Amino acid sequence: MFNNEYDKSHGQKSIIICILALAIFVSTWLLFFNTEVLKMDGNLYRKIILIMCSVIYLVRTIITLFVFLKRRISWLEALPISILMSFVLFGFIYIGGVQTQSINIMDLLGIVLYLTGSYVNTSSELDRHRWKNRPENKVHLYTQGLFKYVRHINYFGDIMLFIGFALITQDIRALYIPLFMTLNFIFILIPAKEAYLKDKYRIEFEQYSKRSKKLIPLIY
Repeated sequence: MFNNEYDKSHGQKSIIICILALAIFVSTWLLFFNTEVLKMDGNLYRKIILIMCSVIYLVRTIITLFVFLKRRISWLEALPISILMSFVLFGFIYIGGVQTQSINIMDLLGIVLYLTGSYVNTSSELDRHRWKNRPENKVHLYTQGLFKYVRHINYFGDIMLFIGFALITQDIRALYIPLFMTLNFIFILIPAKEAYLKDKYRIEFEQYSKRSKKLIPLIY
């Protein structure tokens, strides 16, 4: 997944966006215009919040794929990821869409976590993108901004936002999604990415890894 092969991969990126957008469109239709199909007749305000969170996620994904991400994406990567994430979004929307409780403290906490995680992820990626666009930085490892403290702060932002999303559903079982995501980061994605960074940046990465945490600020 992490390699030096750069490619715009417009077809793969477009498929990811289209599948996610279709999932959100179908979810919106079922939530507001055909509620009897899946009995998604829960609290109106929560349903609006769930759709807004999904749309924000879609917009962030578009920016990430077409602005920040430069490496090649294969079809073997694009299709499973897009299908999996569309099921995740639909699952959150369905679980939350049947809840009839009024908006409560769990919803508010979820919104705060969702927005904070979205900001942490996108702002850190934007800062790195701007830094990497300077010719003198092309061959160097970015270790500034939020990345100064956590080597994979963008992944931590994703964990925060999906915990927030799960809380908004009002179903504790939805927290399995960010749990599995965290385990995937710790045992699969981060080891693969760190091996790539170590091979590419050598001494820079070794020094960086000694003074920064891996995923969770101040902890891990």
